[in-house]
Amino acid sequence: MINDLGPDAMGMHYPNHETTPQPTTSAVKPPTLSIKTTMLAHCGRDILGQMFGRTFGLVLFNAAAYVASASVPCQIVAGGLGAVFGGLQSQRLAAAQIGSDSTLQYCGVAACTLMGATAGAAIASFGTYQPVAALAVGSALAISVSLAKFCRKRPSDDIAVDATKATIFLVSTAASVCAITSLDTYISPSINLAPKNLGVVLEATTVEFFKSSLERWGPSVDRHALNFNGKVYASMAGLLPYLAATVLLNGYVSGKMQPDHETHDFEKLILPLLIGAIANGVRGACNAAAVYVCHQNGWGVAKPDASIIRPSIGPKSPEAIRMSKKIAIRFFLSVCRNAVHDRLTHAGMSVVQASILSQGIYGFFAQNRDLVYDLMKGEGWNTSEETQSVTSDTSSLSSIAIPNDTKSSNVVDTSVEVSSASTSETSEKNSADQSNEVSIIVSAAHSSDTSSEVSNE
Repeated sequence: MINDLGPDAMGMHYPNHETTPQPTTSAVKPPTLSIKTTMLAHCGRDILGQMFGRTFGLVLFNAAAYVASASVPCQIVAGGLGAVFGGLQSQRLAAAQIGSDSTLQYCGVAACTLMGATAGAAIASFGTYQPVAALAVGSALAISVSLAKFCRKRPSDDIAVDATKATIFLVSTAASVCAITSLDTYISPSINLAPKNLGVVLEATTVEFFKSSLERWGPSVDRHALNFNGKVYASMAGLLPYLAATVLLNGYVSGKMQPDHETHDFEKLILPLLIGAIANGVRGACNAAAVYVCHQNGWGVAKPDASIIRPSIGPKSPEAIRMSKKIAIRFFLSVCRNAVHDRLTHAGMSVVQASILSQGIYGFFAQNRDLVYDLMKGEGWNTSEETQSVTSDTSSLSSIAIPNDTKSSNVVDTSVEVSSASTSETSEKNSADQSNEVSIIVSAAHSSDTSSEVSNE
């Protein structure tokens, strides 16, 4: 009679009986810090930056508006800044989303840059509202066409989608310039609008300086742990709370506290502006919570093994290139809001009603301001899943699945990283370790900007 040797001895007598290893999947790394504390830190940083930015911006607006003879110089300076920031934003968006692989694409990027600069100059200096409407409609159409990638029947349809999106970019920017030529009953509705937009420049610069310097002062949520799809989910989740806060505080409460007539008096405008800064604190807290929830539920996760809540490392030096792009976006959206508000008040609407309507429109685009920045870096909708390589030959790039919508520049960067990683490995590494390393490199977030910018955002 043979005694029961147990399951551990089965392999000794029956070598063919081996336990099949179960496949493992990488789980989302649990956070080590409290999300409530992190939300409070985001809220405090945003309110602090807004308070300083709005105060400095009002000081410049007040100083420029007091000089009665400086109305024309203010329009010239404001128009020049609008052209620079409008052209920069249009160029970066067009280059990232249209491409620059052919002469026709180069011409398209140049056309968008020129038209964006023209629209920015008209909006900032004269408060012309027609290009604002044209650009808003064009943005909505481009977003709608981009969503069509999820409904495509064949991957080859992406070419037609991208071509249509590029056409919309061109048509919308052309329509914005053509709209300027269809003059309204007035083209310069307010002498205070150009000085106000000069104040917006200082406000946008100050806010972005504080955000870039203090974003790691206290715990923070790593937004780049999500891919572009996940960032869209988080942005839409935080839209309603921020929209309600900005309409209530920046629109109704601030409008009630402002005088019915146009003024640049510092004492009469400072309190309404500072109260409106609270809405940005609501935005920061809700967006942080939305990113956290998306990451914990696995919605659009790009880096599952990353810590979604990052510990505090203190203030840091802001990056000039990154700040310039974000200043351009914030300034352009703000001058568009001022143009719409000014147009509504001169059309006979009360200050409160005009504030509510203009802030509601502005709130939607301001909530998605970070997505515009992501598009300027070349990100876009992810329509295919990345799969890890299962072959032991890591020197072949054909075993790695790359998303269909990945830009050509990102593919080149990835191939260089994979090649260098595979050649630097010694023969002592086994094939499983190599496969894991390659999959980690490929799953990293792509960006056309510097790697330090991605890691620090």
